Amino acid sequence: MDALPIEEKNTTEYISQNKGVMHACGHDVHTTCLLGAAKILNELKDEFEGTIKLIFQPAEEKLPGGASIMIKDGVLENPKVETIFGQHVLPQLETGKVAFKSGIAMASCDEIYITVKGKGGHGAVPHLAIDPILIASHLVIALQSVVSRNANPTLPSVLTLVNLLRMAP
Repeated sequence: MDALPIEEKNTTEYISQNKGVMHACGHDVHTTCLLGAAKILNELKDEFEGTIKLIFQPAEEKLPGGASIMIKDGVLENPKVETIFGQHVLPQLETGKVAFKSGIAMASCDEIYITVKGKGGHGAVPHLAIDPILIASHLVIALQSVVSRNANPTLPSVLTLVNLLRMAP
């Protein structure tokens, strides 16, 4: 349901059976936790009233993806959701412990695309070139200060740059 395009390199019994994709980043744990919650809640259904809707958010790494598409498609309707609890694994938390936090708990995924255009040249005459590698390097360093200098340090914030360089043909 939510595999990533990563080749699994281990030899465990639960290795992905589909070449070129695997569940990573705790996806198997998330699925297991939701199925475990479903089993427990079903066993306790005579002890509470109302409806519980269990939602697994696929593709949270992509934009658009995850919850935004599901909400647009009506996942929070019919029956209408009044309260929602999100869950995610946290490897830094000691085994057997759980943590709760109201409000924002983890980063979301957004995408930006920046094109740096340059002009090639010879290393002996760098003043005649517009070096896109040097420009992009400065851009990476400058972008890393965006969070530390613009975001409230008490709110979870992160800026991660991936797939940074793609050379023009």
